[in-house]
Amino acid sequence: MQPNQNLYCKILISTDVSEDVLLKKVASITSGRIDQWTVVTEWSEIDVVSNDDFNETKSGEVPDGFLFYPYYIDMEPDKDVFCEKYISEVGSLLKGLWEQGWKAVAACDFEHELPEKGGYRAPDLNHSLKSSVIGSEEERQIPEDHSDTNTGKKAFLVDELLAGRLTEIAESKQTPPEALIELWLKEKILEAQA
Repeated sequence: MQPNQNLYCKILISTDVSEDVLLKKVASITSGRIDQWTVVTEWSEIDVVSNDDFNETKSGEVPDGFLFYPYYIDMEPDKDVFCEKYISEVGSLLKGLWEQGWKAVAACDFEHELPEKGGYRAPDLNHSLKSSVIGSEEERQIPEDHSDTNTGKKAFLVDELLAGRLTEIAESKQTPPEALIELWLKEKILEAQA
């Protein structure tokens, strides 16, 4: 944290939900209360805004597509809040948005202090899909004493292909892979219960 650092923060968000749903989710993540289009918290007032620059095509471009996401939220710390607490809360908000499966990128002077550097030019947040679907690199190693090496290699390749395909589908729908997996599992559970 640098002295006289500007603590204004804008988080651009890509999601298909309505502005009202986004507002309620921001309030839930921050334990804030809603006052029109603002979420009032102990550490900031957070304005939820439709982005006039929203452009679905441009939002997928690298590296600055996030500037064209459909929504953004604006915030600054309340005057009595310590900088460290504010930055920590902004980081928690970002994580909460990502946990919803939404793309979110912070634009502020303290991005480097946020999780995944605020989401900008960070490693693909969807990389966790491969880890969750097929395990870490170590977990994917086929044991040397595996009785049927060909079967093990085939299973590994199928898992790699499925994870890659699932990632492609998720990106095309701008949905996190984990959300697709969760939806699929819920459907399968309902089918099994029927």
